[in-house]
Amino acid sequence: SFTKGCYVGQEIIARIESRGHTNRALTGFRVTQGTVSPGDRLFAGDERAIGHITSVAPAPGEHGLIALGYARHVHRGRGARLQAGGGATLEVVSLPRLPAGGEAGTGGV
Repeated sequence: SFTKGCYVGQEIIARIESRGHTNRALTGFRVTQGTVSPGDRLFAGDERAIGHITSVAPAPGEHGLIALGYARHVHRGRGARLQAGGGATLEVVSLPRLPAGGEAGTGGV
């Protein structure tokens, strides 16, 4: 809110408003080669990290792993290939979503 008094986090909200977006956004990944762990940094081919992994889980209904993490907006295009610090290769996918009933296993990546 920009109308109420001072509160924790107000500076961050004002910065997002002035810049028009955040630097990174929550992104879904499919691990196509290797393995990743929470905290692993993400790279898009150069030496500068463009994000990090926050969580990893077995992919429901298939072999392999899926992960969530934060990545810079320019590297979040569906199908983009990224590398993790441990040498793993990841593909950007849609975030998994549960249907309104909340039954696991029916959402997709």
